[in-house]
Amino acid sequence: MKLIIGLGNPGVSYKATRHNAGAMAVERLAKKEKLVFKLDRSFKSYIASGKISGESVCLALPQTFMNLSGEAVEALVKKRRIDYQDVLVVYDDVNLLLGQIKAKPKGSDGGHHGLASVIEKLGVNDIPRLRLGIGCQGLRGDLTGHVLSKFEKGETDIIEGILDKASEAMKTWILEGMDKCMNACNTKTKC
Repeated sequence: MKLIIGLGNPGVSYKATRHNAGAMAVERLAKKEKLVFKLDRSFKSYIASGKISGESVCLALPQTFMNLSGEAVEALVKKRRIDYQDVLVVYDDVNLLLGQIKAKPKGSDGGHHGLASVIEKLGVNDIPRLRLGIGCQGLRGDLTGHVLSKFEKGETDIIEGILDKASEAMKTWILEGMDKCMNACNTKTKC
């Protein structure tokens, strides 16, 4: 079974913010594949399970707030006995331009507190991940205001493109693995 985690913050006020790009992408995949999310309190997540092109998948949206995402991921991985290489964490990244997408088989948290929580709770950093560029437009220092802001009207087409591209990248990862996923989406071009 493949487990895909869409990082974000719970609640209506965070629904369409930049920091929720990972959750939005996983929701897009679920919608395209007609998988329905249901709250599972034991995993502190909304869960959608089923098959994508014959492969068993579990999509999860942790409801723990971003900085505690590792709690939900740890519960899912341990209870369902999922190998770390079968987990894909999808999240926003201020270090990528808005519209860029990048897949990596492992690495550091890159300053992302949600991913840091996942790495800390699982005790490994070789977890596949899909980074979605939300840009920071040359901002420095505390980026909290930026990541918690909603996308601007002029960015709608770009975010729609990145969500579709991320959905396809996740399917590629499920069916063909991380190398093919990286080849398909690690380009300098934006959506």
